[in-house]
Parts: sequence; structure tokens; C-alpha cells
Amino acid sequence: MSVKKDRQKKQKAPPAPPAPGAAADNKTPAETTHAHAGRIRFLDLPVNAVHIIAILIVVSYMGILRAPFIFDDMHVIVQNPYITSLKYLPGYMFRTHESAQMIEHAGWRPVWYASFIINYMIGGLDPLWYHVFNLIIHLANSVLIYFITLFVLKGRSERPWLGAFLAGAVFAAHPLHTESVSYIVGRSALLSAMFCLFSFYMYLLYRERRSTPFIIAACVSFLLAGMSKENAVCLPLIVVAYDYMTQGKAGRPVKAFALLFVLCALYMAARFYVIHVDVAQSATPRGFFEHWVTEAYIVPLYIMKALVPTGLNIDPDIRQIMHVTDPRLVISLLFLAAVFYGLYRLYRKERLAGFLGFWFFLAISPETVMPITDFMAEHRTYLPLAGPAVLFGLWMERLISRSPSIIGRPGLTRMGLPIAVSLIIILFAAETAARNRVYSSDVALWTDTVEKSPHKARPANALGFAYLHAGKPDEAKRYVAKAIEYEPNRPNWYFNMGIILKEQGKFAEALPYIKRTVELVPDDYVFQVGLGVTYVNLGQDEKAAECFRKAIQIQPDYPDARYNLGTYYINKGDYAAAVGQFKKAVELEPHNYRSHTNLGNAYFGMGKDGLARDELLEALKYNPDQPKIHINLANVLLRLGDKKGALTHYRLYLDNAPKDSPDTDEIRKTIGRLSREDKGR
Repeated sequence: MSVKKDRQKKQKAPPAPPAPGAAADNKTPAETTHAHAGRIRFLDLPVNAVHIIAILIVVSYMGILRAPFIFDDMHVIVQNPYITSLKYLPGYMFRTHESAQMIEHAGWRPVWYASFIINYMIGGLDPLWYHVFNLIIHLANSVLIYFITLFVLKGRSERPWLGAFLAGAVFAAHPLHTESVSYIVGRSALLSAMFCLFSFYMYLLYRERRSTPFIIAACVSFLLAGMSKENAVCLPLIVVAYDYMTQGKAGRPVKAFALLFVLCALYMAARFYVIHVDVAQSATPRGFFEHWVTEAYIVPLYIMKALVPTGLNIDPDIRQIMHVTDPRLVISLLFLAAVFYGLYRLYRKERLAGFLGFWFFLAISPETVMPITDFMAEHRTYLPLAGPAVLFGLWMERLISRSPSIIGRPGLTRMGLPIAVSLIIILFAAETAARNRVYSSDVALWTDTVEKSPHKARPANALGFAYLHAGKPDEAKRYVAKAIEYEPNRPNWYFNMGIILKEQGKFAEALPYIKRTVELVPDDYVFQVGLGVTYVNLGQDEKAAECFRKAIQIQPDYPDARYNLGTYYINKGDYAAAVGQFKKAVELEPHNYRSHTNLGNAYFGMGKDGLARDELLEALKYNPDQPKIHINLANVLLRLGDKKGALTHYRLYLDNAPKDSPDTDEIRKTIGRLSREDKGR
């Protein structure tokens, strides 16, 4: 009896309604949930949802922080002298026919390139900071999805904060995003998505509050998205679709729609007629029909990978569909018909849910309509998956909130459903972490890719080069030979075989491969320099110099061509001509110690010892343990009369040079002589 009374005392009476005319303290459901936005209860403690999303990203992606540069990272970042200084940014922003020579990518992506310049200024070519940058953007996108979900669910669900958290968490952990996040140059997808999502969120706030700064922010962010990646052109379609599919006619911001579409038209016009973007560089000769029917097969593959993210592949082998009777096309069209019918029925039942499903198709449309080189790339699903992530949050929140009324055992249900949803996110995070292990090295990544695309040339070539860097040239030759077998008219494969043979010292065997490369593409400055270097190793200096001059004629700002031509002039004793080439090389690559060293050597040959000393000291800043710099600097200082400084650098040479160096005995004698002279003073 006493227990029963205690239980009755613990029961709370319902709050009394406010008196007539009194100010009501009660909050509306929307106000209540919004007040607790960002706070969830975990083990009975309030926790910030954004913190959990951040921890989820760190746990999922911590394995890639020390992953190396791979594939396109090499020419976009490592071998690109135009990310070394902000002075090159105008060339990316206001692109002309001349400045386009320094931009290998066919698109207009100045924000993307600017991010690499910032990375370089922070940490040089240490891949750690490039990965950290990508993770920060991915976190920002996951948080933006959290706030977008919080906004659109306000007034539509009992716990919008829960739906927002689940949407942000599933987006943060989804394995299909690994190519965008872990592959450094995949940052274009991250940046474009960040600015698109922020623009969409600003539009939502503008529609609610009609404040001009919000629509201005939306427009500016949209332009930044376009300058990050071209798929941003889908944003006006997403905005209009959201308004017409989920909102009433009252208060429809038609002027805002018009503004976004005008900006989109101006952006496209600027790309083609002012900035002179060459679409042909990234497009393929195949027709639109062949491309579209193949993409009709690809889109269902994206959907299946989004639902069951296994078998991920950085370079899938997709065979083009040539006929409408192809079984792959027939099955795919039936699948798409079923999906669109399901989305239509979903839209009739709940407009917001229908829109979130259609988001995927609207966002992926720019990269499926245009016939770009690769049929399929997993990074293209990054922005498209934002809508389904919000839909996941909406459905899971409702399932959890309403489950007691559906299942007869509320205690078990309240525990079981959150655990089940949590397991989905945890499994995604675990799969993401497992997928990221293949990014730990070039060999691991491309071994995985070759296993999944066994008859595609590009992964075979990439694995061959990975083995070369790992010190396994025989394995490297085996896989590059496969690439040549699969694609016999691709110049890169011959060039890479030549590089492998040169690394083995087999220059005569390498020459036919490099010459074949130049025959296939005579106007490629990189291939011209490669042929020139091969001639140098064969002792054919005049032929080498001719190749270097051709490379400079094709691309005046290629530092390797300048460096090699300058070296040719030094060997000929033409120090003045060498200085001209090395000065240009140093201007293009200010952190290249070799260019500074040889510029110093050229000045030394001209008798300009002060300038030689300055350049060699500059070279030491970038490679203080290089013995050749120390011995050259010691010789310069000795000629300048600085015997003490010369002694210091001769000793540093001995500290850093190999023990079997042929100059070691002579340097020791010089040190002994200088030491005796110093003592005799």
C-alpha cells in the first residue's frame, strides 16, 4: 500500500491552462524542439550532436591522414608549380588562352585551386594537411545537412533535432563518400557541395524571413560552388523543385528563382565565351545517345551502392552500351521506372519526402547529361546523397518517435529501434574505415582496383607505377605491359614503360618507348622533356637540347624543361644562357633546391661569387642535408676568402655524403690544409 502511494506521489499532474488574457508561457512543439536543437541525450547526458558527427568522421577517416598523394594528385598538386604562391591565383580566376596553358584541368575551378595554394602555404607538400583540409570540409557539409534537416523538419516531426542528427551522421559515415574525402583532388566535390548546401540553407532562411542578406549570401555561395566544380549548376533546379514540391503558392520568391537562374546563365556564358574553357578536353568523341543510354545503366548502380555500399572502386570498368536491346539497358530502365513510380507515390503521400528522393536525380543530372570521359565515378554521388540523407533522418526519427504506438512493447521498442539505427551508422563508419585502408599506399589502392577492374588499362598502369615507387621494377613492367596490351594507342603507357626502364638504367631499351610516345602526341611538353632526358643519358646532348627547346616552345612555364636546358648550357660552358633558364625555373618553383643549386653553380662559373653564395644558401633552406650543396657552397666561400665558412661546409659535406664518395679523401685533405693555415695565423 505504501509503495502504491509513493508511486502516486511521483506522478506529475498535467499543467493547468493559462488564465484568460494571461501571457502563455507554453512553447509550441516547434519552439520546444528548436530550443534543444543540437542537444541529444546519450547515457542520460546532454551531448552536442555536432560533436558526435565530428567524432564519427575522425574515427572513420583517421586512417587516411598519412595516406600519400595518388594518381591525379601528382600533376594537380605535387608537380604543379602554380599552387606555390597566391600570385598565380589570378591566372586561375581570370582564365585566358595564355593562362590556360598552366591549368591542366579542362574546367574553371579557381576556388578548388585556391584551396591547394592555401594548403601549400600551410604545409608545403605534406599530404597530412591536404587530408585534414578535406576532413574539415566534409565535417562542414555534414553539419550543414544537420541544420538543413533541422529546418525542413521543424513543425513536421516530434523531434526534428533527432532527425537532423541522424541525417548528418549517416552522411558523415557513408562509405560512398570515401573517394571524395580520401582522394585529395576529390575536394572539388566537397567544395561544390559545401557551397551548394550553404546556398540552399540561405535560401530556406530567406524564404522564411524575407531578409535580403540571406538571398545575397545564397547567390554568392552559388557562384563559389560553380567555381569549385561544374555540377553546381543543379542548385537552381533543386531550389525551384523544393519550393514547388513542398511549399504553397503564397509567398513564392519568384524573383529569387529568376536571380539564381540568371546567375547560372551568366556563369555558363562566362565559362565558354569569356574564360574560354575548353570542354573538348574533358568530353569524349562518343555521341550523346550512346552516353545517355550508358548513363541510364550507371544511375541504378549509384543507387545500389548508396543502399549497399560494398565493392567500392576508384576506377570501375564500364563498357559502353551501343544498342537499345542491350539487357543491361532494359533492366536498368525497368529499375528506374519502378524508382520514379515509387517516388511519385511517395510525393503524393508526403511532398517533402518525395522532393528529398528526387534531389538525388536533380543533383546528379549535370554529370550524367554531359558526355565526359569516365562513365562512372563514385565522387559524383557526394552532393546527390545529401537529399537521401535528410530523408533517412526524417524516416528514422518518425519510426523511433512513433514506434510505441505501432509495436505493443514500448520499452523494448524504444531501446531496439535506436540501437538498430545506430548499428546502421556504425556499420557505415566501419565500412568507411575499412575502405580507407586501401588508401594507405599506392600499391594497396591500385591492387584493390585491378582486382575489381582486371581488364582496364588505367588501373594496371597505375599499379605498375606504384610498384616502381615501391622499388619493384619487374612487377612495374608487368602491369604497364598489360596496360599497353589493353590500350595499344595510349601514349602514357609507353612513356611510363620508358620511365621504368630508365630507372633500371636501361636507356637504350627505354628510347623506343619514349619515341613512340612523342610520335603519338608530338605537342606534349612533358613527353618532349622525357625524350630529352633519355637522350642525355645516352650521351646525345644536341638531340636532348632540341627536345627541351621544343618543350619550352609548347609550354614556356614548364620548370623541368627550363632546368634541363639550363643544365645543358652549364655542361657546354655557356653560363650566361644557363643563368637565364635557371632563373625562370626558380621563379616557377621557388622551393626547388636543385634549381637554386644549379643557378648558384652557373653564377660561380661566371665569376659572380656573391650571387652564387646567395643561391646556394637559398638551396640549403629547402634541403639542408644535400652534400652537393655544401661542397659547392664551400668552394664559393673559399674563393670569397671566407675560409672559416668553407671549413664548416666541407665538414657538413663529409657528415652527409656517402662514405664511399669519391671526393671524400680530397675533401679531407682540403680540410686539413685549411685547418693548418688557420692555426698558423
